[in-house]
Amino acid sequence: MATEARQVGQVLPAVAPQAEVTNLPLASSVDLQRLDLAKLPKRLTDQMIARLEAMANCRLPDPEPCRESDFMAAMTALQASLPSQHRGDISLEVQAETYQQMLGKYPFEAIKYLEVKALERCQWFPTIAECLAILREFPTRNPLAAKRDTVLRRISQEHTTRFDDAMARLAAEDAPQEWIDALPDTWKQIAETRMLLWLHPDGAYTLRRRKPA
Repeated sequence: MATEARQVGQVLPAVAPQAEVTNLPLASSVDLQRLDLAKLPKRLTDQMIARLEAMANCRLPDPEPCRESDFMAAMTALQASLPSQHRGDISLEVQAETYQQMLGKYPFEAIKYLEVKALERCQWFPTIAECLAILREFPTRNPLAAKRDTVLRRISQEHTTRFDDAMARLAAEDAPQEWIDALPDTWKQIAETRMLLWLHPDGAYTLRRRKPA
C-alpha cells in the first residue's frame, strides 16, 4: 500500500498548490487556429489550462466572405438555369452586381448551398428575399467552433482526471494536511461523503484513516 500511495502521489502534482498563473499573453482566434491539438500532452499543467481557456474564450472571427469571382459564378449558373421574371427590365450584369452587394457577405459554402437549393426549388431566378430565406437555413457555425469545443473537452478531461487522482490519493491515505487544505471545497465535500475525509465542526477537513498512522 505504501508503494502504491507513493506512485499515486507522484502522478498528482497538478492538484497540489501551484505557483499563481500570471503574465500570460493575450490569446486570439489566430492562436486557436494555429493550435496543434495533436501536440498537446496527455496531462495539462495549470499554465496550459489557463492558456487554452484564454483561446477558447476569445471571440471567433466572422467567416470569410465569398470571393466575388465565386459569387458571380454561382449567379451565372442560376441565370443559365432559371428564367428571370424581369429579364427584359435589367441586364444580367447589373442583376448579378446587385445580388453581390446584398449577399456577398456570406461565405463560399453558404453561396454554394444557395445555388444548389435554388436549382432544386425555384422555377424562376430567385429574388433577393428568396435568397435570404434559403441562406437562413444554412448552418452558421464557425469552423473554429468545433476546435474550441475540443479544447474545452480537453480542459474538462484534465479536471476530471485531477479529481479522480485526488480521490485515489485520499483513498491511499497519502495526503498531507496542507495538500488537503488546498483542494477545492467541492472536492472535499465529495471526499467526505465517500468517507475519505473527516469534516470537523470548525469546517476543516482531515484525512479519514482506516489504518494506524
